[in-house]
Amino acid sequence: MIEGSQNPLRNADLLRRLETVQSRVKNEYLRFWQVHAPHYTDHGNNHCNAVELTLKEILADVVFKDFNEYEYFILLTSIWLHDIGIMVKKDASESQEKIREHHNERSREMIRTQFTNLLLPQERIVIGNICWSHSIDADITKLVETKILRHPEIGNMEIRVQFLAALLRLCDALDLCCTRTSETVINISELSDESRFYHILHSRVSGLIRKKTQILIDINFSNEDEKDILNDYIISPSNYELESVRNILAKNNIIITDIIPRYNYVPNLEPLEKVPEKEDILELPEDYLEFQDLKTKYSTMIRNNKIEDAENVILDLIEKYPDNVLSWFYYGQYYEIIGDNEKALKGYKNASDIEPDNSSYVTLLGHFYGEILLNIDKSFEYFKRAYNLEPESELNILNFVEALITKEQYDEAIALSKTVLESTQLFIYLFYSKFLLICSKCIKSNSLDEVKEEVKFLGKLLIDTNITNFSWVYNKLRVYIDKKKLKKEVEDVLLIFINYVENEISKKEFLNDFYNIFIE
Repeated sequence: MIEGSQNPLRNADLLRRLETVQSRVKNEYLRFWQVHAPHYTDHGNNHCNAVELTLKEILADVVFKDFNEYEYFILLTSIWLHDIGIMVKKDASESQEKIREHHNERSREMIRTQFTNLLLPQERIVIGNICWSHSIDADITKLVETKILRHPEIGNMEIRVQFLAALLRLCDALDLCCTRTSETVINISELSDESRFYHILHSRVSGLIRKKTQILIDINFSNEDEKDILNDYIISPSNYELESVRNILAKNNIIITDIIPRYNYVPNLEPLEKVPEKEDILELPEDYLEFQDLKTKYSTMIRNNKIEDAENVILDLIEKYPDNVLSWFYYGQYYEIIGDNEKALKGYKNASDIEPDNSSYVTLLGHFYGEILLNIDKSFEYFKRAYNLEPESELNILNFVEALITKEQYDEAIALSKTVLESTQLFIYLFYSKFLLICSKCIKSNSLDEVKEEVKFLGKLLIDTNITNFSWVYNKLRVYIDKKKLKKEVEDVLLIFINYVENEISKKEFLNDFYNIFIE
């Protein structure tokens, strides 16, 4: 479990029950996984820890910015329970392959019947369904999108069931690294050639990291022929798992476009001696593989700063896959990189047209119009649309609040800021909502009289926290503040906060400016 100030769990009952579930699963189930599946890569405690760590490392901006406490409990509990079905053998003759094929169904059944003393009835249903969905064969969209669960102490909470299931599937699939095996296991003579092959595959993956919209995987190889094997058995299946949840993630403001390999030559590695039979490979459609290949080429070129060469790949994507939302997302991204805003806008508009109910692409247009083109009216239009699509999303509310300020609709901005301020459990949204509330009040009155105590509170809040990456841009708000010709003291205060969250000034400079104005 994630420790320290970043842990969203505060309720004593949720903490106690999560720790009890983890302890029971570790001691009664996962410690025996190798008895049932001795040749598999790790499906025990280390695997669950790795899935949880991936959630923290790859998706920290989601876990610590946009989760309510109950969702976090549901997801972590699901991480620790998703593989317990691999321990179940219905009869002595049942093969390991059969057990593995259906272990997600068995996990769900075990959760519903064997954890009655630790999980509430509705929790068991939701967690069971999330665990069932970690298999690529399970259709996550058959689950309810959201479900309200009532906890006796923290009250009613909306659980984004499909979203949590998508996160579990992705983080489970990304447990690819060398930590899932060991040289000792690889050299055991009793391993079948096929099992040994898969252990060697994992040993080649040194690590992975998320950078903006991509996940990069570092892979070691000894000869060029191995790259095809590694692509077939690691990169393509991982992208297939990502594709199965991409739309659900995007609806929740997470855009991950692809998983990209970074190959590193290392001589004299344990050879990939045997490839399993073709029918054992996850069969992927040819057009899907071609699309993934083009995406990978484009991403690699951008990463290696081969900007001009990437344009032909982008045009190839559009020509061959004009109905794929990612083709147009990449088109927009590419032309934004080279500064062709007209074409960039075309790409982002077409992506939004393909998935008009996906608030992530609508939000992207709101940002592009506001922060790049400085078109306040259009930015307002798209942020209002995103808000109307998902009015419960705190991120959509805050984007809309900023747009309302630039349209001088201060009273509505104040009211919406307060809804987030009073309900959010996340520090980053606490800051944004408080800051936008202050902006609304002092710009409306052109005075600091009403907000001095709130400004002091917000400044001390920033001083006392170690968060430095706020990932928020205020270009259009800067322009708006400049046009308003506010009193110098009002403008100075607002710009101090904006400059700090945009990393224009250091914490030391922020402290100095803040104390000069407010601390006597």
